[in-house]
Amino acid sequence: MEELKKRLSSAPILAAPRLNEPFVIETDASKEAAGAVLLQSDVEGKLRPVAYASRRMNIHERRTLDSSDDAEPIITHVNKLKPYFDDGVPPLRPIPTAAIN
Repeated sequence: MEELKKRLSSAPILAAPRLNEPFVIETDASKEAAGAVLLQSDVEGKLRPVAYASRRMNIHERRTLDSSDDAEPIITHVNKLKPYFDDGVPPLRPIPTAAIN
């Protein structure tokens, strides 16, 4: 698992942000965890990760969060990624459940 983390958080997978180019955020949340990936197109037009944000839900959140209500954890991650964009939130792309199964 440590090797996977290392590879995902370094080049060539993780790209340096180009602050003059637009970003996209992909999000996902469940009763167990929430995460977001800040993406940006490289020079070839391929979306590449620039930053990651994720966390496990605490016991209170797991008890009270409706599985259809992903907004609160997603907002938390958008705020964590906010230093990368000044002029409004980039487009959000929730990961469809079918893509995970």
